[in-house]
Amino acid sequence: MNALTLTVSTLPNMKLTTNGRRAFIHNPYGLAKAVRVERERAYWLFTEALQGRQPRFERVRLSWVLTFPQKRSRDADGILGGALKIWQDSIVDLGIIKDDSTEYIIGVPALDIKVDKLRAPEMTLRIEAVP
Repeated sequence: MNALTLTVSTLPNMKLTTNGRRAFIHNPYGLAKAVRVERERAYWLFTEALQGRQPRFERVRLSWVLTFPQKRSRDADGILGGALKIWQDSIVDLGIIKDDSTEYIIGVPALDIKVDKLRAPEMTLRIEAVP
């Protein structure tokens, strides 16, 4: 298998972006709980999207597409470094990749943000094998 595309009908918890985490400044335990809950949610939604498949990759390149219902300014770095990092951890939990270090994930994951009222909320992750 050279590539895998996983699509789920949800978006990451935007309170867990690097900017959104400021809301937890006085409640670090609340942040830890929110991260744990989001990681478990990601695990189960990706498990469902896999439909019984158990792919394994050595080195990969990741591409994310987030589809929102409304057009707004979005902080791509904040989404990648916060909310999507948790979802990236879940593909390690699932055994799709061994680790999420730079040894296994090549380059910075790509992020494309789209607006489509009919399809939103939707998130697609493309995992592409790199030789």
